[in-house]
Amino acid sequence: WQTDPSELPASIIRRLPVRLTYDNRYFRDTWEGLPKDGYTVWMERMIDDSRIHVTLNTDFFDETQPLNRRNLVGKVPVVYTGPVDRYFDYELGELKWRTVDFTEVRYDEGDHFGCPVMNFADSDVPTHGRSSSRTSIPNAGIPRTPRKPSCGRNTAASRQGT
Repeated sequence: WQTDPSELPASIIRRLPVRLTYDNRYFRDTWEGLPKDGYTVWMERMIDDSRIHVTLNTDFFDETQPLNRRNLVGKVPVVYTGPVDRYFDYELGELKWRTVDFTEVRYDEGDHFGCPVMNFADSDVPTHGRSSSRTSIPNAGIPRTPRKPSCGRNTAASRQGT
């Protein structure tokens, strides 16, 4: 993540699984899975309900807008997808966070990687990971392997307008 390991807190190791087995799952949950038709279809079906109102490109903190934090929080269920430190009025200060940019590329082979995600830790590789939705959702009928190389960047700029 473009951070020298000496700058990371030692406590971070508690969040990272270390295994000496061939178990390649990140979580060791008894049950795990993916939505049958993928996350996009799952979300589209979930919000296709007259009781759910989706509002995009709205500044949740702008009190001149009818849909704002003061008018909604505690009155109706809200799913806020902005910076968590802003939601809590920066009570713990501005949190360090990382953004990830995705670019889609398709390979002609059906299963290019043989695994859902391949990560790269090499400093000379501009992307840190590549994911393949074809491997993640094998029955989705995707003829070519789409891969999304992801590049991250540390962000410390002010997010007041986010």
